[in-house]
Amino acid sequence: MAVETANTSIGGLSWRSLAHDLWRRLPSEPRRAALYTLTSMLAPRPWQGAVGGMPVTVAGLLRSTTGIGEGARLCLAALEALDFKPASIDFSERLDLADMPGADGVALSPQRSSGGSMIVHINAPYLPLALLAMGRAATRRQRMIGYWSWELPTIPDSWRAGFPFVHEVWVPSRFTADAVSAQVNVPVHIVPHPMLPLPPKQSDWRAKLGIPADELVVATMFHMGSSFARKNPLGAIEAFCRALGSDERAHLVIKMNDGSVAPDLRAQLLQAIGGRPNIHLIEQKLTEPEMSDLLRAADILLSLHRTEGFGLPLARAMQCGKLVIATGWSGNLEFMNRDNSMLIDYSLVPAQDSQKTYNFHDMDWADPSIEHAVVCLRQAAEQNELRRALGNRAAEDIVRQFGLDAWAGIPHLQRLASHGRAV
Repeated sequence: MAVETANTSIGGLSWRSLAHDLWRRLPSEPRRAALYTLTSMLAPRPWQGAVGGMPVTVAGLLRSTTGIGEGARLCLAALEALDFKPASIDFSERLDLADMPGADGVALSPQRSSGGSMIVHINAPYLPLALLAMGRAATRRQRMIGYWSWELPTIPDSWRAGFPFVHEVWVPSRFTADAVSAQVNVPVHIVPHPMLPLPPKQSDWRAKLGIPADELVVATMFHMGSSFARKNPLGAIEAFCRALGSDERAHLVIKMNDGSVAPDLRAQLLQAIGGRPNIHLIEQKLTEPEMSDLLRAADILLSLHRTEGFGLPLARAMQCGKLVIATGWSGNLEFMNRDNSMLIDYSLVPAQDSQKTYNFHDMDWADPSIEHAVVCLRQAAEQNELRRALGNRAAEDIVRQFGLDAWAGIPHLQRLASHGRAV
């Protein structure tokens, strides 16, 4: 689907050329501030008289491997399954983020008319840029709903750039809702990610990695662009090595996206792996069915994250009936508890992030206990029945909370439908 782009220009330069030029010339923090300011000046403001309701358009990074891209795809698929007949707009390519394998297979439906509601899956600082990428015609007379996710207790000042462009905000968890609602003056609603049925199995990751069917597989996964420090793969490696590293029948599978974003941090990861034969690193981009098959191949998903806005990989693993061992703090508590998973003890420490995304010394995030993670990993490895019992309960809880029937009952979706179905 072709996406029209606004032709706004300053001094003969398109907004896009100017933004790229500023981004390239300035240090990282000033260039981000310049981009937020420039795009918020140029982006179209929403019409205050917008009624909302139907028809519904989902806009987002629909061809991106990022978590926010996956959230947009899940929202679109759920609305289609519920017969909302949503339109869709993808701005991945416009923002140089169209990196999902098989992206050409993502079906896009053109908007039928102006008016209705648009759910834009991108965080507040980049919302004006996304609106410019879509063009003014796409957003005309729409009730604008920002779908935002944040991973610290307070949203930073840079988010103010997106405040004027939404009539309301949806967030995936109470954790994010508390952070956002304290700052914005529009309604903030919790609309968790829907968990649609898993695709049929297509590949055998154990065979690909040379791991026998009867050996233990612990998986951990992260996107380098989502902050190495926040995802804390080094903590997962340390916990695995201390708990099970000497066991040749135990394996750690690490799925990493976009390691090239931070070569020095990728080097730290490789150094921590240290060439161990029972630690397997997967760096290639995977389709969503391949990711589901990777989760199916694991016995345990380990996440010693410092914070999560929701934690889609954790919810997906639980949906697969897998035991999830994860830090007991932040947005993943929307669906994780001590009856369906293993929650790792933690202490709160100031957020420090060498990649600068979450470098806020006045905000805290979790420092998960490696010692507790070691105990939990050993217990889970030794007790097959415990793994199965917690995994089965996890799968039941995910369907009950986030399955299509549960998602259809969310009041904010029913409110959209109350204005009439698309025809």
